[in-house]
Amino acid sequence: MSISQFKLTNVLGTVYNQGNVLYTRDGSTLIAPVGNKITIYDLKHSKTRTLCFNSSHNYKSLALSPNGRLLVAVNEIGFTHCISLATNSLLHCMKLSDGSVLKFSPDGNYLAVGEPKMVKVYRAPSDSSVGVAPMDLERVFPNVPGNVTTIDWSWDSVLLVAASSDSPMISVFSMLKFRNFRNSCFTAHKLGVVGVFFEQMEYNIISVCKGGIMTRWICTDEPEEWERDTESIKLNQEKTDWVSKDEESGPGQRSKKKKKKEPNVEDDTPRQLSRFNALPIDWRQLENQKDTKRSGNIRVKCVDLNQRRSLAVLGLEDGVLNLLELPSGTLIQEINIMQQEITTLAFSPEGDWIALGSSVGGLLVVWEWTSESFVMKQQGHMDNIQCLDFSADGRWIVTGAHDGKVKLWETHNGFAAHTFSEHTAAVTGVVFMQSSKAVISSSLDGTVRAFDTMRYRNFRTFLASRPAQFSGVSVDSSDSYVASGSIDDFNIFVWHVQSGRLLMEIPGHGGPIADIRFNPQRGSSMLASISWDKTLRIMDCLESDSTTQVIPLEAEATALAFRPDGREIVVATLNGSIAFINPDEQQVIGTVNGRFHMASSQGKGGSRSIEKSFEDTAFQTVSYSADGNLVLAGGKSPYLCIYDSVNQVIVHKEEITRNRSLNSQPGGWTVKQQTEFGVIGMIKSRNDDEKLPGTKRRIPKADTVSHPDIIQAYATKFSPGGRMWAAATTEGVQLYTTDSAASFFNPIDGSRKITPQAISEALKNQHFDAALFMALKLNIPATTTMVLEKIPVSFHSAIVMSMTTSLLKLCLQHLGSVLNETSHVMFHMLLMRKMLQVHLKTLEVDREFMRPIISNVQKVANRRLKESGDTTESNKYLMEVYQMLQKRLKLEGSGEQRKLKRHAVEQNGDETETDESDDENTERNVKENWLLNSPDENMEIKMELDSIANTSDEDIGSEVEMVSILCKPNKSRVRDVSLSSSE
Repeated sequence: MSISQFKLTNVLGTVYNQGNVLYTRDGSTLIAPVGNKITIYDLKHSKTRTLCFNSSHNYKSLALSPNGRLLVAVNEIGFTHCISLATNSLLHCMKLSDGSVLKFSPDGNYLAVGEPKMVKVYRAPSDSSVGVAPMDLERVFPNVPGNVTTIDWSWDSVLLVAASSDSPMISVFSMLKFRNFRNSCFTAHKLGVVGVFFEQMEYNIISVCKGGIMTRWICTDEPEEWERDTESIKLNQEKTDWVSKDEESGPGQRSKKKKKKEPNVEDDTPRQLSRFNALPIDWRQLENQKDTKRSGNIRVKCVDLNQRRSLAVLGLEDGVLNLLELPSGTLIQEINIMQQEITTLAFSPEGDWIALGSSVGGLLVVWEWTSESFVMKQQGHMDNIQCLDFSADGRWIVTGAHDGKVKLWETHNGFAAHTFSEHTAAVTGVVFMQSSKAVISSSLDGTVRAFDTMRYRNFRTFLASRPAQFSGVSVDSSDSYVASGSIDDFNIFVWHVQSGRLLMEIPGHGGPIADIRFNPQRGSSMLASISWDKTLRIMDCLESDSTTQVIPLEAEATALAFRPDGREIVVATLNGSIAFINPDEQQVIGTVNGRFHMASSQGKGGSRSIEKSFEDTAFQTVSYSADGNLVLAGGKSPYLCIYDSVNQVIVHKEEITRNRSLNSQPGGWTVKQQTEFGVIGMIKSRNDDEKLPGTKRRIPKADTVSHPDIIQAYATKFSPGGRMWAAATTEGVQLYTTDSAASFFNPIDGSRKITPQAISEALKNQHFDAALFMALKLNIPATTTMVLEKIPVSFHSAIVMSMTTSLLKLCLQHLGSVLNETSHVMFHMLLMRKMLQVHLKTLEVDREFMRPIISNVQKVANRRLKESGDTTESNKYLMEVYQMLQKRLKLEGSGEQRKLKRHAVEQNGDETETDESDDENTERNVKENWLLNSPDENMEIKMELDSIANTSDEDIGSEVEMVSILCKPNKSRVRDVSLSSSE
């Protein structure tokens, strides 16, 4: 498999940084900026994906067109990217001065951009627009107080309101000229305005300031009462007419006619301009009655309004969410939803979901206020991720970070499944056991812990004989032994997994142990360790009389990895070299100097030459691919290097990111920008001259140098199936897969005869083999899936037997990738089984090709089995509730029948029959009271299973209503559902 087929598909460990979040038109997808990348969260199918391109700086503002196909994003320096969500491609890049906020008009024709002291309106690109530039400047509205931070359009895309968080003034502009309106500016607030919004189908405005004061600005005129300035329209039309007449008369002649102004009666009549009258909305009155101390300290950070349902939501500084009903200002809910301040929030189009983001804790939440439950709750690591590992089936990724947390991530959807927070210090190593049912982690807190990935608990803790800080961890191929190295006393500790007992303590190293690995070969107990003492030690940890082989290295070792077959070791050293070693013969096979491959312009602010830029460059992590032919290495460099382990040459360099917001050296710097204090762009300036402690003279301004984060890779890993690899970087875990390569149009055969119309015609004539072969050559995934699902099962054998080897591999690759999306899993697996049965001998030659496909099939089968099990479990409890309610309704119905029967008997005067019925009713009442008072309701349900089967349709309908009423959630007004930082 070519390394060029791997594409960036997701970023794990980093959920949200800054900027606003958006919902798509249907409300099922959430778009959020993650640094200089954009992540799309599919809330309906619980999946995430990251767009494969990135910006030079972090994104700070997003805007989505009303049709949901065009996304406009602005980064910190004002560069604007026009992105097509239909093709996931970057269409255009242009420069804006400082677009802090963006907003599309409801008709999609205009894009308003808020800049310092002005609002610019651009003509938005559309399908019918033709031109070189995708956005042309239409209008400029100056004299806006402060830096514009909030913008909104009226329902008819005529009026535009803007405000700033630095000023209490509100500005209203019009895209058209009216006789009874002029662009105006007004205020009733004392603090800066956080948000301004138009009401639905009205020109009324809702504004909220930082102190939580909400004001409704009522327009004196209705929308239909606004009069267009027809006189200006006529003058403009006359100008164009005169110009056309002058052009017709020739360049040397000019028309000297003057148009007489016709008297207009309406010009003499004074017209009253439309105004906005302030009406305060005192939503804090109830809050003042509950807590007078807190009501005076309310600080609103963000606000949003849903026009369809007339709801407003306020995000406070202390993480409290207030939901209000407009225009009355009734407080519906007050929820302490997170411990950090809320940076951004957004209503879904239907108004049921609220998306919240916090840049302090890297938290992103989607809250359903109607049921008071979380639709999505994701939080990344609070610090840099130091280590990662794949599970054996490639379904999970485990990460460990400096914040002491261990997180489990699902590779097929990109969501975090669970967080283990038992460690009290930085996590230095994580590894999956071969069964993928447990994760082992080491930490600087002196413990090695085992976590159950099925029940999400810490079931074993391994301790040393004395306090020690562990630098790495490894598990043998039989999942029986765990080994970890210490950086304090330079010893290796080996434990038994089942008992947790310390088996041995192996000395020998003369420096801190950097890494430790077991041989992955089945039945092998070989253990390799590297240290800062410039040695590699290979030993058999289970043989008491075995000798330790010591292999000297050129410099201090930093990383270690075994080839999957266990016959080769790769070691990275501090001098930037990679050594390939044969563990059986204890000799170095080859060496690669990777410093020139990692070269970059990163520095720490001082003047650096080419030689000095290589001094602290070294690989910090290495890993083998699934077939053992490639080595992935990364370190203090913005590049990941991929080497051929057979020929010891570099085959590919992958740039981690182009984010200059993290890079310590500004991009495009030259020698002219270099000073004695460092690069000009990195020098901070003081407000005034100040004297440092211990000095007698004042120092000049601008003498401190900033040190942003240096882009680097902390850990790298290939998946066992070979279809994915991941790198833990400064911006999170970047996941590269081959599944995304098939999402773009890349035809195998460019013949004019192979078209979608030809494929449809072949399917219509039932030429299924020709339709499938053309679809595979056209290489459009949706078309290929459609053709495969229209082929009857009876035609599988004939089509498979007529396939060539190249088409067979294409079809298998497509089936391996489509199993994650399709609902017809059994249908596609039957076709795959038929291919393996017919072409087994042909595919045995290329086992490396089949390994990732079979691994993906196994992963999908396990996931679908788990989904069906979860559905069955939930249906089981639902049926128990249904049966219990059905039993109660039958008991109530029998009581009503007895009353009617007794009343009929009393009217007939039959005393004998009445006595007998009373005796039967008494006995029946005793039994029913005993059943109702029984503590075991499950026994009651089982005793009545036979009677439940005979329930009529009317009873079932009434019981369904009862289920819906009883299962309705309790909507309390105030509820604390705060998230801890560990979650």
